[in-house]
Amino acid sequence: MSRRLLDTVKTQEEKKTTGSTATPIESISNTDLAYAKSKIISAKVNPEMWDRFKQLSRMAGSTANGMLNQLINDYVMRKDKEMRDLNAM
Repeated sequence: MSRRLLDTVKTQEEKKTTGSTATPIESISNTDLAYAKSKIISAKVNPEMWDRFKQLSRMAGSTANGMLNQLINDYVMRKDKEMRDLNAM
C-alpha cells in the first residue's frame, strides 16, 4: 500500500517538474492520504536557494523531494553510526 502511495507521489512530483501529462494521476484513498500527511515535512527556505536546490536535483536526475529524502537518509545513517560508536566506547 505505501509503495503505491510513493509511486503516486513520485509521479505527481515528476509531472510538476517535467510538465508531462502522459500518465494519469491515481486517486489516493483516505487511508493513504492520512499516511502521506503524517510523513509530510515543511521548511522555510530562501526562495533563491530553493530554486537552485531544485535545479541541482534535476541535474542529478532526481526530484527535489527525492533529493531531500536522500539527504535525510544520509543524515540519519551518519548520526546512527556516531551514536553506535559512542555507545561502543
